[in-house]
Amino acid sequence: MLKLRYLFIFLLLILMVSCGGTDKKKALTRKWKVDVVALKAYMKEELEKQKKEKPQGIEMAEKMVDAMVTMMGSVVMDFKADGTLEVAGQKMDNKVTWELSEDKTQIITKDPKGKEQKMKIKSLSSSKLEIEPDEKDKKRGMPTLTLIPA
Repeated sequence: MLKLRYLFIFLLLILMVSCGGTDKKKALTRKWKVDVVALKAYMKEELEKQKKEKPQGIEMAEKMVDAMVTMMGSVVMDFKADGTLEVAGQKMDNKVTWELSEDKTQIITKDPKGKEQKMKIKSLSSSKLEIEPDEKDKKRGMPTLTLIPA
């Protein structure tokens, strides 16, 4: 009888965990900012790779890292419950709409002109959001962005 009770509790816990996953829309709905520590580490890592491949011009790029990190650090993305996304930062204010894909693995944004952009959700928790750019932006060197609550 005791074994049956433990089995029941175990099965109940499994059911609760499998059905009670976090609601991604609710988790995403907040203000996020770029994690400058993660961004700076990524940029330094990329510069090290470039030094090996093309060492010319690296000094200039290294000097630009801090300026780029400072600029990106001022960007705040406000995912609102009504499906609007406000992006605010240095000399940059833009209002777009957002939604999750049906399978909830991508954020789909649409600018005022109707242009869509899809970003894969690599991970999402209450303390961190990682989004990957689409293939076209990856080829242009856009990194996976790590965002933290603003």
